[in-house]
Amino acid sequence: MNNMTKVNVNAKQIIVRLGRAGHKTYLVGGCVRDMIMGKQPKDWDIVTSATPEQIKEICSDMRPLTVGESFGIVILIFNGEQFDVATMRTDGHYADGRRPDNVQFVSDIHTDLERRDFAMNAIAYDPLSETFIDPFCGGLDIAAREISCVGNARARFDEDRLRILRAFRFAAQFDFDLDDEIIDTINDMMKTSFDDIFKGVSQERITAEFSKILVAPNCVDVIAQMAKIGILQIIIPELQDQIVCEHETPWHLEIWGGFGNTVFAHTLHVMDQLTRATKFQNETAENKLVLMLSALLHDVGKPACKKYKEAK
Repeated sequence: MNNMTKVNVNAKQIIVRLGRAGHKTYLVGGCVRDMIMGKQPKDWDIVTSATPEQIKEICSDMRPLTVGESFGIVILIFNGEQFDVATMRTDGHYADGRRPDNVQFVSDIHTDLERRDFAMNAIAYDPLSETFIDPFCGGLDIAAREISCVGNARARFDEDRLRILRAFRFAAQFDFDLDDEIIDTINDMMKTSFDDIFKGVSQERITAEFSKILVAPNCVDVIAQMAKIGILQIIIPELQDQIVCEHETPWHLEIWGGFGNTVFAHTLHVMDQLTRATKFQNETAENKLVLMLSALLHDVGKPACKKYKEAK
């Protein structure tokens, strides 16, 4: 992995300190995934066999703050940077489709990785020995540009329904494909759990994930995929009419995938052209979101206003 991003020096020092105190400590999750991809991680998440009390004692000079103490997360401020340090854990039952009812602290990194969502996010890295722990072959997924779940996809999505949107968001951000098991599972859930597909997930979290999709590089293809499955129409029900509303005028002959010459196919073309504009690419994320929402919804009223001319 010649292009791998270098480890943050402050994160490494925290790992060194906890390691000297006898605790197994690793980088984990999104930062490891981003390092492998040669991207600069936004956050450096650390897991350790130390308990929250031990973390606070060992790192007492780093302004330790316990957040969500039952989940074993301690925030450390070191050299002006913030780091989340979590005790390795296994999760209990998810009764609300969002968060575990309880957690149990563990000292085995493999057990901690088993509770995570996608294989590419279930890789741990020891910067001291420069070794990866990748029991679910997340590195192979990254190389193949594919997203697969840790273990059974239905189990992962039933634990936390937000993971469905996260799968689409990662596909849009990294231009990765969802594997067949994820697609089949979501399709099955749409048939059996349509009315509560996002059970336990707040509107704010749905909005946050959907907004990230809209400003991601591979947004248009993912929006089309979400529409084919039906997830998009759950988020914005008004778009269903666009999908079934045919264009009859020759200047709107815009075919897209399985949507034929519909208002929605035209909408996808507009979004695609927008993302290709140099000015758009140089905009802030906030402005991109406004522009993409405008493109997505610009014809939302057309199906309701469409009139048919009577044959002469």
